[in-house]
Amino acid sequence: MKRKHLYLIGPGGVGKSTVAPFVARRLNRALIDLDTEFCRDIGNIGHYIREHGYEKYVRENSRLFNKLLSTQTEPVLFVLSSGFLTTDIATETMAFNRKQVKETGTSILLLPSLVAAKATKIICTRQMQRGFGLNPTTETAKYLSRINAYQSLADHQIVSDKNPEEIAQRVCDLLSSIRAT
Repeated sequence: MKRKHLYLIGPGGVGKSTVAPFVARRLNRALIDLDTEFCRDIGNIGHYIREHGYEKYVRENSRLFNKLLSTQTEPVLFVLSSGFLTTDIATETMAFNRKQVKETGTSILLLPSLVAAKATKIICTRQMQRGFGLNPTTETAKYLSRINAYQSLADHQIVSDKNPEEIAQRVCDLLSSIRAT
């Protein structure tokens, strides 16, 4: 089986950025966190969205991703931004992002629970604790509007209800089972 990129996907607050370093280390892969790269190369995401609007952010984030993707000579672990595959803005960009991810790798959706009400509560609590000045009602609506898309887009799902090292082991076990088939 040809080695491909690995994509951690999911809403904000599921633990993608927390788990990713553990997964990357176990798989001996470079790690690219798209949010971190955006902040480093372009600027603070919140400020960018306030200044330029969400649609321009979506397009610029996609451009950055494709630039990063094109420079990879070895399979890497990408942590994708929460709305990278699921927003209803810039639909042609979303379609392109989805195609790129599907054609270049395997996506794993992290969710804190498979029970919708429990997952929603966990996600909203985590998002409020991040200090970004988010609104709980907005975050709940965002999660509920995107979860079905995440689930339909993901190649695999993992419940992220353990500590980061245990979740990383679940990811590696899943990948081993895929290679074995």
